[in-house]
Amino acid sequence: MNSLDLARGIYAPGRAILGFTIRVVNKPGVLWRISKVFSDFNVNILGATISTLTPEVSETTLFFITDFTGSSISPKDVIGELCRLDFVLDAGVAVGEIEGGVFDVFHFPLTVHDVRCIILTEPALRGMVETLRREMGLGGAAFLFHIGSFVGAEVAKYYTGKYGIRDLAKMFTLMKYLIVAWGWGVVVDVSVGEARILLSVKGLWECSLYSGLEDSQSHFFRGFLSGFSSAILNTPTSVSETKCIAKGDECCEFIIERK
Repeated sequence: MNSLDLARGIYAPGRAILGFTIRVVNKPGVLWRISKVFSDFNVNILGATISTLTPEVSETTLFFITDFTGSSISPKDVIGELCRLDFVLDAGVAVGEIEGGVFDVFHFPLTVHDVRCIILTEPALRGMVETLRREMGLGGAAFLFHIGSFVGAEVAKYYTGKYGIRDLAKMFTLMKYLIVAWGWGVVVDVSVGEARILLSVKGLWECSLYSGLEDSQSHFFRGFLSGFSSAILNTPTSVSETKCIAKGDECCEFIIERK
């Protein structure tokens, strides 16, 4: 699998980096024709912010990060050509306050399926987790578990309501894709049985913070699985982590059972 950079910006000192905001109609061929305009002017596209749209959305605003280094073309010429396209409603140039830097500050707030979200990088997550553990000891681990349990229950309630899915296996299949989309980890195996559910995850963010330890390190995600499964089954569940990448295992393995 390939990583996905969500920075929505670039800082490249010495380069002529410009941003373009382009409001467009939602129709086939939009991205290709916009890309062709930049290509025809020999302007390199370094990045783009494109919201995930549902079919009924009529228009959206795109953000392109481009490199004009060495180009004799004026950004106004590019804007003029873009505005000639029949589906472009408006277009503008964004120049960063820092030389060589442009960031997408035009899309806010961030959302996932119409629900607001924020991005926490690994240093922030590590600081939160380690502070809880350092200040609260075993209580910190329990705190993470209970937060995860609440989050899991809320996620299950939201998606069962949004998509009307009640089937246990289908909900865990949906969760498998959500976990990857959210950047939490890659679910490599899900086995839903009558007595228990077996789940294997590679690169789980919580456990990837540690290495060379003797004990499993998932508390938040273990709680998440407990809350998620309990909400779907409408009965309390227990979750144990039998393998963990923090111990040197290839993946983190969880067993979910009814209490």
